[in-house]
Amino acid sequence: MKFEVEWVPAAEQQLADIWLAAEERDLVRRLSAEIDRSLSSDPMSVGESRESDEIRVAISDSFTVRFQVLPVQQHVVVFAIWLRGKRR
Repeated sequence: MKFEVEWVPAAEQQLADIWLAAEERDLVRRLSAEIDRSLSSDPMSVGESRESDEIRVAISDSFTVRFQVLPVQQHVVVFAIWLRGKRR
């Protein structure tokens, strides 16, 4: 089952800010593509639930991502992304 992944404008801007500030922009691009792949294939196995079963947070070596999974609609909404230790 394939899920559609939507980044809200604020999350897109956060990712753009991370990319612009990065020394290794290709690494940021690869990691963001991996986030999209993971969320589109099996989002309920990514990260851990927080406020509800549908609201999840995924923590990697580089990023933390907050997202919502809408299983019936096969849709994922990314609300925020930030560098580990640098949340705004």
